[in-house]
Amino acid sequence: MKIKLISLTFLTTFTLFLLVTPQQALGKETTEKIVLFRDAVNRHLIESYEGVIIEEYKNIPAVKININEAKILSLQSNSQILLIEDEQRVEKSGQMVEWGVKAIQTQKAWNSHYTGKNVKVAIMDSGISPHEDLKIAGGKSFVSYTASYKDDSGHGTHVAGIVGAQNNGLGIVGVAPDARVYALKVLDRNGQGYLSDMIAAIDWAITNNMDVLNLSLGSMEPSYVLERALNKAYKSGMLIVAAGGNEGTSTGNGDNVAYPAKYPAVIAVSAVDQNKVRGSFSATGNAIEFSAPGVGIVSTHLDNKYVSYSGTSMATAFVTGSLALLKEMYPDLSASALREKLGRNALDLGASGKDSWYGLGLVQTPLTPERLSGKDRFEVSANISQKGWDSADTVFISNYNAFADALSAAPLAYKYNSPILLTQAGSLNPVTKQEITRLKAKNIVLIGGSGSLNDSIAKELRGMGKNVRRIGGQNRFEVSKNIALELGTYQTAIVANGLNYPDALAIAPFAAKNGFPILLTRPEAASRETLEVIQKKNVQNTIIVGGEASVSRNVSYKLPKPVRIGGKDRYEVALNIFNKYFADTGKLYFATGTTFADALTGSVLITKENATILLTGKDTLPGSVSDTLAKRKIQTYIILGGTGSVGSNVLSSLSK
Repeated sequence: MKIKLISLTFLTTFTLFLLVTPQQALGKETTEKIVLFRDAVNRHLIESYEGVIIEEYKNIPAVKININEAKILSLQSNSQILLIEDEQRVEKSGQMVEWGVKAIQTQKAWNSHYTGKNVKVAIMDSGISPHEDLKIAGGKSFVSYTASYKDDSGHGTHVAGIVGAQNNGLGIVGVAPDARVYALKVLDRNGQGYLSDMIAAIDWAITNNMDVLNLSLGSMEPSYVLERALNKAYKSGMLIVAAGGNEGTSTGNGDNVAYPAKYPAVIAVSAVDQNKVRGSFSATGNAIEFSAPGVGIVSTHLDNKYVSYSGTSMATAFVTGSLALLKEMYPDLSASALREKLGRNALDLGASGKDSWYGLGLVQTPLTPERLSGKDRFEVSANISQKGWDSADTVFISNYNAFADALSAAPLAYKYNSPILLTQAGSLNPVTKQEITRLKAKNIVLIGGSGSLNDSIAKELRGMGKNVRRIGGQNRFEVSKNIALELGTYQTAIVANGLNYPDALAIAPFAAKNGFPILLTRPEAASRETLEVIQKKNVQNTIIVGGEASVSRNVSYKLPKPVRIGGKDRYEVALNIFNKYFADTGKLYFATGTTFADALTGSVLITKENATILLTGKDTLPGSVSDTLAKRKIQTYIILGGTGSVGSNVLSSLSK
């Protein structure tokens, strides 16, 4: 006698999304119009123009009519008519990105071109029905009454859409739209199946080298044979995800996780709503490993339709899709390593750490560092501008080799919401010129004297119709002073070495965000220009960036209430700034610690995004940085510069 296995019941309330097809074209003699009356509808008026009322509205003085085209102008001139509009044809909605996809930040992976391509995902369920939004790679039926893996209940099709609905402009898009989805039919139209069929399906999945197995089903009764089969699959390298179950209580008490989710080889999933709160039906218990969206989830269904379901079945599919993305990113990692990596990136919910409601937390799309690069520093600065600004009223321009000028300008540029672009000393770089045009900038601020940016550049910009002014000075110290004097009111100033730049570079986002000037000094003696600003602006507090080799004690004695942020090297200084001022940031930028142009032009964008910057070697992430990142929940890494500045090894280290 076969042992019956019950599928996890999704909530019975659901919404059906119908596909609306266009109307048939009307004849040439008549046309459909919407007529809005000034007061009440006058049916006799419409009839007097030989119009036929197709529809009248209860709450609006309007009617839809069919009328001879020759009569429209005459009708429109009647004093009772407010306006006449064309009827519009309504077609089925275009593709939407479901709320669950956004909640787990899937688009980050898509932006880095990870879509689950060629990852083999088996959906062990009621089968998968043909659907214009799905591409089924294959499968098999294990039920006795049909050899077809076609879905006859809709549950498996719904799960499949969450995992892998195509990015084709229709309906929805799944978490891993390019995954190879296989249908393993083990449940009938009533959502019931047999243990023996499940075991046969697992056997098929092992034989056919599936990468991820989705089990949106279960039973409250354990099976040793089933556990053995799943252990075998896991040891073969397969990731296995199962629904925790819908037997939870409204109070969230007790251990009611279903099998096979309860087995150690299986990832058990609970469901949350759009507020990241556990669904009242969602099972609880120590076996829960992740939570995922599972309330009001729109996905594919029978007959090319879409429905909204709720249940841990839906949540399971989001985790499965995320693992497909992770498998594409790291094809050589073991199942256990991929599982651990997904856990490290989860968003902690509920009680701190792993808990019985949410497990390790809400599953998040695996971290995929971005890179802002270009063929040279001019193109990098333009690409940074394009990422941060659709348009800008004001643009700052600095010499591509005058690092100190650009560094001091960051707080003032942020005040004006202005990107910093680079050019050569003698002429306006074509890439920079093109970016100024794209931004539709009206005002240009040149940073540095005519030795840094020749007057011919100002002339060319004025020829483009731009208002141009210069913040200059005889040297970098005077330029930083003049910028500081324009910044407004402040009581705190940043003081940094004006002959070496990495320390000041790391503090730029903090300075810009708070409206603090970056004042430059010589290492052994406070620059006259810096002291002038402190006196003129009545500065009460100073923050010294860098150790005593960068800014000596002799300098600190001249400053009001100095506080030093130091470190054994430039990497540690940047790290200490990060730890002191950016404890809650979820985004980090990285730049090389040996050249500075990329990071300097990125400082305003970094500030806009409430992020900060760390420095790295070209090929190796400093050990102190790596150790700190392992303890912090950073959601986004962005590298400034190409592989010549920050190599692929660093990107790989950030991905771990």
